[in-house]
Amino acid sequence: MRIGVVGINHKLADVKLREQLAKVCQKKFNPLQAVHAHRTFVLLSTCNRTEIYFSSDDLTETHSYLLSVFRQEVDEDFDHKLYSFFGIDCFSHLTRVTLGLDSAIIAETEIQGQVKLAYEATSEYHSLPKDMHFLFQKALGISKKLRTELQLGRGMPNLEHAILHIGKHLFPSPEETSILFVGASEINQKILTFLKNKNFRNLTLTNRSSSRTTYWQDEFGVKQLPWSELDRWIYYDWIIF
Repeated sequence: MRIGVVGINHKLADVKLREQLAKVCQKKFNPLQAVHAHRTFVLLSTCNRTEIYFSSDDLTETHSYLLSVFRQEVDEDFDHKLYSFFGIDCFSHLTRVTLGLDSAIIAETEIQGQVKLAYEATSEYHSLPKDMHFLFQKALGISKKLRTELQLGRGMPNLEHAILHIGKHLFPSPEETSILFVGASEINQKILTFLKNKNFRNLTLTNRSSSRTTYWQDEFGVKQLPWSELDRWIYYDWIIF
């Protein structure tokens, strides 16, 4: 198979570096720009990982091309924090990722949908090579089959329920605690919405972008903590980031 992947995840790099690489990849390799000359890319970007799957006649040259793009855009040393796989090793890696075996929460199910969305978003705009179709369709198929046969994730709460369960374990009345959300991410928004529906009211958001903080205040009724005052996190019962 003429396929490869280069990526970075929560196990190898801090949030700052992952954010830098994610922004570069979103700009250079989003679904609308997934074909560069003889190279084809599929970008998988989540809160815990950024991976670029690629197919070309010369995998080594394409791998070097990706690294050169990163070096032009990222001012931090990152080479030793990246991982790369080719051929069958790339296929095995994507299957593990899709199964949730490489996730922060083992066997979580959200990653399967994220892999499917990344593949379908690129397929919508470009005619992908057969090796790329094989890679994603087989990884998704095997993941679905093994999740069913091995009952992976069955009975495991999703992230929102897991956080609520932790709160009930730590606090006598978790609904009365003060919670600070750091960052206006989609996952934080999902958790916040869930907790509001569970009658949590003392919710505060801090975010680098004040416009996003204002939007959350208007949309969800949360309080604001200026980013410059992040050191006040010690006055909150929970920090969710």
